[in-house]
Amino acid sequence: MESLSGNYISQLNEYQQKTQCSVEYEEGSTDGPSHNKTFTMRAVVNGQRYSEGTGKTKKEAKQNAAKNALNGINITQNIEPTTSSVQNTPNNMTVSQRNYICWLNEYSMKNKLLFEACESTNPGNTAQLGTYVCKYVCGVREFPEAYGNNKKDAKEAAAKCVYEELLKTQDAEVFNDNSNRTQMSEVASRSASLDRASLSFADESRSTVPDSNYIALLNNYSQKYKHALDFKLVEKRGPPHNPEFVYKVVIDGKEYPEGQGKSAKEAKQHAAQHAWSEINEQSGRTTQSSENDSSSQTQETSFFPLEIHPSCYVHLCRFLEDFDSINPIGKGGFGRVFKARRKLENTYYAVKIVKSTKKARREVGALAKFNNANIVRYYSCWVEDTTYRHDSSESYSLSDSGSDPGTKFLYIQMEFCEGDTLHAWIYKRNSSNVHDPERRTEAAQINRQVLKAVEYIHKEGLIHRDLKPLNIMFSSEGTVKVGDFGLVTAAENDNDQQLLERTKRTGTRIYMSPEQANQTSYDRKVDIYALGLIYFELIWNLFTLHERKKIWDDIRSRDFPSQFSKKCNFEHKLIDRMLSPSPDERPEASELISELDRYTNILNADKDNRTI
Repeated sequence: MESLSGNYISQLNEYQQKTQCSVEYEEGSTDGPSHNKTFTMRAVVNGQRYSEGTGKTKKEAKQNAAKNALNGINITQNIEPTTSSVQNTPNNMTVSQRNYICWLNEYSMKNKLLFEACESTNPGNTAQLGTYVCKYVCGVREFPEAYGNNKKDAKEAAAKCVYEELLKTQDAEVFNDNSNRTQMSEVASRSASLDRASLSFADESRSTVPDSNYIALLNNYSQKYKHALDFKLVEKRGPPHNPEFVYKVVIDGKEYPEGQGKSAKEAKQHAAQHAWSEINEQSGRTTQSSENDSSSQTQETSFFPLEIHPSCYVHLCRFLEDFDSINPIGKGGFGRVFKARRKLENTYYAVKIVKSTKKARREVGALAKFNNANIVRYYSCWVEDTTYRHDSSESYSLSDSGSDPGTKFLYIQMEFCEGDTLHAWIYKRNSSNVHDPERRTEAAQINRQVLKAVEYIHKEGLIHRDLKPLNIMFSSEGTVKVGDFGLVTAAENDNDQQLLERTKRTGTRIYMSPEQANQTSYDRKVDIYALGLIYFELIWNLFTLHERKKIWDDIRSRDFPSQFSKKCNFEHKLIDRMLSPSPDERPEASELISELDRYTNILNADKDNRTI
C-alpha cells in the first residue's frame, strides 16, 4: 500500500475480503448552508475508528474516509490489501482470517444437512478461554466445543472446529449407529484451502440460511468480478430512541431495492439480501463460459462430503424460496407471525406459521371465503414438514420435524397491516394522561368498522369467538382490520336448527360473555358482548392496569363509573345493552351500526356549530 489511488471504498472492501475483518461507516456532522454542505464520515475497521473523511457529497466523504482507513492500516500493520497473499492451508489460518460460519452455511445447504449451534455461557475453571461456549451438532454427532468473548466469536470458532474435524478423516461420518446410510465420495484433500470451500457466486445452489452474511457474499462477488460496490444511505427516520435506517446497494452504478433496519448494519444486510437475490435471478447462476470455467468452478465450490442420515436433511422450504427480509412480529401459543417480502411481487405480507391442526385449517377455510374491507385479507397457504427458525438461539413451543415426524406446519400468507393494534392504540391514549375531546368520535368510528366486520362474519353464518384489541389492527391508511380467526365456528347447525355444542371457555377469558365462559351452547351474540367491553376501553381512560382490574368485573356486570354515565350518555346506554346477560337482549351488529351512524352525525353537527 505504498501509494493509494482510485476507488478507496473498493480497495477497503477487497482488504475486508482478504482478511475477513468487519468494515462499517459512521456518519458524522453535516456543516454549511443547504447549497454548500460539507459531509463527514468515518470508517471503522474491526472496531478501530480511523480519521474522518469530508466531502461535498456523502459519496466523496465516504471515499475519503476509506482512504484514511487504508492509510491508517498501512501505517500500523504495513499490509497491502490489494496485493497481499493469504495462506491457503487451513491449518495455518486463524478464525479472523476467514468466515467459517459462511463456509458452514454453504456446506450445509450444498449437502442438505442441518447443523445446529448449541450455545451457552462458560462458568468455572475454563473461563479464561472465553465467556461464551458454542458447539455444532449434526444429527447425533457433536463437534468440539469452542470459546469466545462474545456469541459471534464462539460461533465462528465452533464453525472452524467443524471444518478442521472434517479434514481429519478420510470418511467423515455424522452417525456411528447401524442405520442405513448412503456413502458419499471421499473427503477432499487436507491441503484444500478454505477459499475452495467458501461461498462462491458460481455455486449452483442459493443459500437460504437466515443468518447468512449477505454483505460478505456481495463483497466476495464484487471482488471476484471486479465490480464497484457501494452501500448508499437513502434516509434515516424515526425518533432518536427508535431510529430506522434505509440503505440500498449500488453496483457499477446500478441501484438495487432498498433495505430497512433498526441499525445501519441491519439495513445494509437487508439491502445486500435484496441485491443478492436479484443478481441470482438475473444470472441464473448456472451459465458457464467454457468447459475449463465449469471445471474450475466445480473445483472451487467443492465441499467435504458427509455420510447422510435422513433426519439430518434440510428439506427445501417454500417459505425461504419465495420470501426474504423475514422478521418476527408476533408469537404465542398459537405459533408465530412474520413480516416477509415475497420476492416475486416485491410486496410485504404477514405469514403465520402454526401446527397444521383442525383449528388452523378452520381458520384458513374462513379467511378464504371472506371479502370485506375490515377483515385481514387472505392470500394463500401451504403445508411444510418444518417450522421456520428465525434464529438458532430461539426456543420453540412448536415441535420441529425431528421431534415428531408426523407433525406438519401450516403457513398462512395474509395481508400485512403496517399500523398498530387496537391494544396499542388504547395504551397510547391512556398513557397520555390528558383528556382528549376527539377520543369519543374516534372510538365511535373504530367501533363502527369493527362492527362492519362482525356483521359480515355473522351474515356468513360464522362466529369469531375471540374478539379483543390484540386481534384488531390498523392498515397503513388507518383502516380497521379484524384478524385471527383461529376460533371461528359455524353459527348454526343446518341439520337440526339447534345451536352447536361448543367448547366451553374457548377464547380470551376477560372478553368472554357469561354463556361462552360457562356453557357449551351459545350463538353469535358472544361477539357483541366482547365488542361492548372493547367499546368501553376505547372511550374511557384507564390509566393503569391495576385500575382496569379493579373495575373490570363491575363493567362486565354493567356497573359503570358514575362519571362515565354522565359524560358519555349515548355510549353508556349502547354498551349497557351490548353487555346484557341475556344474549337475546343484545342488539345485532347491523342495528348497532345504524345507531352509531346517527350518533356520529350528531357529534359532527355539534363540532361544526362550535367552529362557526
